[in-house]
Formats: sequence, C-alpha cells, structure tokens
Amino acid sequence: MKKALVFICALILFMPVYSKAETGRTDRDEILTSLKKGYEAQMSLSEQLRTKKEIDEVLSPYFTDDYKALFWDANVIEENGKYVTYGSDFAQFYIPYYEFSNSTEVVIDQDKAYVFEFFPANTEGPVGYEDHYEGLLLEKEKGTWKVSEYLYNQIPESILHKSAKMKSETISVNIPPAAKTEISGEAEAASIQFQIGMNPIATVFQYAAFLGSNHSYGFGDLFNN
Repeated sequence: MKKALVFICALILFMPVYSKAETGRTDRDEILTSLKKGYEAQMSLSEQLRTKKEIDEVLSPYFTDDYKALFWDANVIEENGKYVTYGSDFAQFYIPYYEFSNSTEVVIDQDKAYVFEFFPANTEGPVGYEDHYEGLLLEKEKGTWKVSEYLYNQIPESILHKSAKMKSETISVNIPPAAKTEISGEAEAASIQFQIGMNPIATVFQYAAFLGSNHSYGFGDLFNN
C-alpha cells in the first residue's frame, strides 16, 4: 500500500513537467516546420516569372510585411513586367535550410519566438569575429508564426536567461559515443551553414581558411545534406 502511494505521488509530481515538456517540443517543431516551409517558398520564386501579387501570396504565410520588403529589395529582379529571383548560396534574407541541431535554441515569449545559435569566437582566417549570437525573430500573426527580423547579437538578456533555465530543466539522455561524434559533426556543419544564410558576405571571408583545410566537403556540400 505504501509503495502504491509513493508511486501515485511521484506520478502526480511528474505529470505537469511532462506536459510542459511536450508542449514546448510541439511549439519548437511548429516553428522549425514554418521556417522550412518559408525557405521552400523563397526558393520557389526562382522557378518562374510572377506578378507582385503572386510573389506576395507566396511569401505572406511565412514572413511579415517588413521582412518581405527586405527580401524583395535584396533578391527580386524585374523581367518583362514580371518578377523573379536568382538562386545564390550567398543571397541575403533567405532562411538558412538545414537540419536544425540541438544547439539551435527556440525560446517563446508570448507572441514572439527567438530561434538562435551561439557562435564561439574565431581568430583564424583573414576575418575573425568575437563570441556572438545569430538568429531570427518570429512573431505570431493571427495564430501563424512569421519571420520578422534577423538578429545579430540582439537576443534580449531575458531570453538568454530563459534559454539557460530551459536547458537546466531538461532531462539528460545518455548518448552512445558514436552517436555523439555524428551529432558533433552535424552541429559543426549546421553552424557554418547558419552563418552563410544569415550573414553571407562576411562569411565568405571568415571561412576562406576553412575551405583550404583538410575537410572533405566545401561550401556547396553544406546545403546538400
């Protein structure tokens, strides 16, 4: 009887935590799915000529008006009265598309969501940089998450604290050494690719040394995982 009571008490204590974790995971999956679809929408604009209205209809489900304007100015070209984009690995304001790793933070604060990663300082190569965060800000409009801003070292302190707290509350899972090695390699590639998508011009110089190293893949391979 005592064992049964202990089990019931433990179950009651565990249930709210489990529910919260499941909810957080669902929100994360929804946001990352939206980012993937937003990237696919951007890429589709290179397939055919469209009117301004048609392009707006393609982008509107995933981007705010302000972000659409930035993307348009940087990438959309007029041809014979219609519009199209030209694909490029270094085009600005495209969502970086890759398998987001565990190092990708997703923190929700009411109707805003911050998706970001931390990049340690790099002193190698012709252009170095200090420790910094890079990411995207999403806002919820009528129940839909939309990209509204690119962030470079603009993650609010309250969000960073919330992210650290979320990590401390996460239950640790034992991962085999081989799996850890594989995850580490994927995280390294993801980190490079995120920087390419978010800050392409600077990244060309930052990773010049990387391309000349003994790695078995180059810039283009990161986009074809």
